[in-house]
Amino acid sequence: MAFLYISELSTDELSRNLLFTSKQIGRSETALRSVLSPRVEHIASHCKATETALQRQHFLLESTSPMTLLRTLNRHNTTFITDARRAVNVAHIRIDLHHRCNIGAQVARRAAQNRGRRSKSAAHIKVGATTVEREERLGRREAAPREGEK
Repeated sequence: MAFLYISELSTDELSRNLLFTSKQIGRSETALRSVLSPRVEHIASHCKATETALQRQHFLLESTSPMTLLRTLNRHNTTFITDARRAVNVAHIRIDLHHRCNIGAQVARRAAQNRGRRSKSAAHIKVGATTVEREERLGRREAAPREGEK
């Protein structure tokens, strides 16, 4: 999953974010362009509609790769003037694709490492204790004198 943040800038200096999610499903660049164009127009129509329509929206963009998505977005590098009081600047894009694509893998890897460490430590302690107890039972090792005994 890759995420694009497109910031809207308004005349009253209030800015909000529209969150775009991009899922890789092996589409061609032309197919992506046909998917993206209606979405950009959709943003503009939402901005015209109401103030509440400017709250966070989720749009699905399908792309071959993050770079294909970036190239296509650069083609739509325009500012939409939708109202006398509002301008949505589509050119202002902060892209965190690489980090977002890899974060899931990093979390999964860390979780696996932590699981391995915990289970190894627990197994080591358990095996060590049962080995000592087994040797004491079999008489191979003298039992340590308990407190109060001589």
